[in-house]
Amino acid sequence: MKKTISKRIFTVILSIFILSLVIPNVKVNASKNDSKYDLTISYGIDGKYKALKYMPVTVQINNLEKDFNGEVEVRVTSDSSGGYNAYSKEVSASKGENISVTIPVKFLDGNSNGAVCIIEKGKVLYEKKLLISSGRVNEGNAFTGLLTDDPTALGYLGNITYFDSNYSSTGKMNCVNLTEDMLDEDGLSIDGLDVIIINNYNMANLNDKQYKSLNNWVNSGGTLLIGAGANESKTINNINKSFLNIASNGTMEKSVKTGSENLNLILSQINLEDSTVIVNSNENELVYSLDRGEGKILITSFDLGLEPFISSNDAAIMLQNMLIETFDKIYEENYQGGYYSTSYEISNILGNIPVENAVSPLTLGIVLGVYAILVGIVIYLILKKMKKRDLTWVLIPVTAVVFTVMIYLLGSKMKIKDVIVNSANIISVDEDGRGQINSYIGIASKNKENIKIEKEEDLKMKYLSDDYYYYGDTSYDAKTLRVKTTYTNDTSYFTVANNNVAEVNKFEISGKEIVMPKLENTLRIKDGNLEGTIKNNLDADIKKLVIVSGKTVWDLGQVAKGEEISITDLRSKGSSGLQGYANSLNDEYYQSRWDDEIDSKDPKFKNIQRYVSLLNLLGYTDYLGTTTKIIAITDLPVDYSLNLESKSISNYDLTAVIQEANIDFKDENGNISFPEGYFSYTVSELDNRVDYDYYNGYIYGEGEIVLDYKIDDNVDIKEINIEAFTDQWGYQYGLNGDYYIYNYNTNQYEEFKLTSGSYKVINDGSYSLDNIIKIKVVASENRDNAAPKLRIKGVEK
Repeated sequence: MKKTISKRIFTVILSIFILSLVIPNVKVNASKNDSKYDLTISYGIDGKYKALKYMPVTVQINNLEKDFNGEVEVRVTSDSSGGYNAYSKEVSASKGENISVTIPVKFLDGNSNGAVCIIEKGKVLYEKKLLISSGRVNEGNAFTGLLTDDPTALGYLGNITYFDSNYSSTGKMNCVNLTEDMLDEDGLSIDGLDVIIINNYNMANLNDKQYKSLNNWVNSGGTLLIGAGANESKTINNINKSFLNIASNGTMEKSVKTGSENLNLILSQINLEDSTVIVNSNENELVYSLDRGEGKILITSFDLGLEPFISSNDAAIMLQNMLIETFDKIYEENYQGGYYSTSYEISNILGNIPVENAVSPLTLGIVLGVYAILVGIVIYLILKKMKKRDLTWVLIPVTAVVFTVMIYLLGSKMKIKDVIVNSANIISVDEDGRGQINSYIGIASKNKENIKIEKEEDLKMKYLSDDYYYYGDTSYDAKTLRVKTTYTNDTSYFTVANNNVAEVNKFEISGKEIVMPKLENTLRIKDGNLEGTIKNNLDADIKKLVIVSGKTVWDLGQVAKGEEISITDLRSKGSSGLQGYANSLNDEYYQSRWDDEIDSKDPKFKNIQRYVSLLNLLGYTDYLGTTTKIIAITDLPVDYSLNLESKSISNYDLTAVIQEANIDFKDENGNISFPEGYFSYTVSELDNRVDYDYYNGYIYGEGEIVLDYKIDDNVDIKEINIEAFTDQWGYQYGLNGDYYIYNYNTNQYEEFKLTSGSYKVINDGSYSLDNIIKIKVVASENRDNAAPKLRIKGVEK
């Protein structure tokens, strides 16, 4: 009987204990899913989005039953390091009010789950799962936003398919309608768009902040296309001049050949500073182009949404021609790994902190090794021999203190402050010295603690996760915060949780402009070599000065602040482009590590890996274009006025200044000479068994490929020097290949050989038509093939 009573008492006590554990959890779960919070969640623009980019998540909260002053937060899985990232907006609402909150959020590729939380005073009141189930735009397609008062007139754009310039892939334009409200949040809601088309829309509707967001989006790599023509009074005449200094002298109707047709179009007579005309017909300027940062602005002198253009067979062809560079970028990012390569180079720069007097791993290993031997063996053996082992408890702590002080003194030479800010800045300078700045910033703390980061209101700043090696997570179940982005009052701030020096958190910043002195230069190409002068007017020494013309690169070394250098008969470092040159620098550095004949401590190798990553980053992006550019790598600081809670900061700046070169391809006798690889090619014919490398031009497979080289229209081509492709290691491709050049007079291909590495053709007009030179390559698996490079000589027409 007593045993039965004891069992009952034990059972009751155990049940009470279990309920005491379970009941609080039941209450918490109930509070998180209280029915008084009626949430409707939508995502994307018109339900569409592009992976690895920010997209808007809109949360509609209906019929609040009490006043609310807190946050709406979206939580998504972070990268492979674990935890979650949060994107939050501060919200205040009255009882009974319906509110709508839009929050730009970035999901990692392969992850489609998250959660929306209602938070007040730091407590989660309600949580609802978020699933991204559809609407992803194919990476090969151009995600296009339309800002127009008549979207129906632009409906034909959704039917346009396109090729990149090498006809290696086909995509289409996925169009969505925009409103001016989507230009808030520093442009992050439109981050996923490749193209924005503004046509027949009153540009006076946009406020200063929305213009700033649009500028940030362009500067970060977007393509903005604005239609003028019949509706110029709404578009270019109403545009904010601080955003785009454009004017029109009125319109006139003209018959324009757009390809296969002649169309009567109403054309604006446009004046646009620093622009180039990229499409012209019968001396009518149809499309203007203006580079801005990593992106570009295109203006058409005609309306994109009016007849007869929208019904013409040439509409798609013209769009293809004016957007070809954008399609090339999409191809490079999504078919050639450009996005992942860029992410890798950014991580490499920001993770490589150039701390002076850093303790080498070898030195630290030796110190720890000596300590282990001394404590574990020597002291024990000595005391044992002296029969004084009772002194062990004194000598070991004393030895530990001595070695701790030694390691502290070694480490103190590094002079790291509370927070490390490691920046890679790219400043693209126009003819007037106005610079658009894009930066990648790594932030880490010497101590394990939270860091709050506040930015200037007009800057676009976003957190970068390590997407280049992340394969995605199928479920959202993260408990630890990594980085939180809080949007408030048209700006944002960040909270980096439990950060330490071993973990560098990466951010991208755009939207800052600067006026700075330009590098004075007078340059000339003579027989493929570089001549002239350059003066460093920057407020910093140039650590490496590089000139890029087409695929040809010249290295001018270091130039001190205020110094002017003369260049005489300088040979190029090759014609493999900026990436090929950067890789050769990297190879030389690694060779110095094991080759005794090369001094690895030579000053030229200092920070070389950071320089290599920066040069590769420029090569992967759109800063260089097709003209001749000067690249000056410096440690010039860029002040973003970031507020890091008044902590002491160690700043490390790596800054590339890019500007147009003042280069003359004409010699004293009036002859024009272009360097090898200056003119690129497009593929006009391709056998289905042939493939090729987009960047370098390696050709694979069996069959024929026809390459069209377009030479500047103002050049009367006299001499064509066809050069075998030479890679960064000096290996020549195609010496035993089958090559043919097209003779427009005989309408036949003529065979030539590159056995000696080059072949010269004297052009009497037979080998060019409309300044296009056609070369056919017959690919074979038995030969190393690559697209040849041209050196062109001529005179001005």
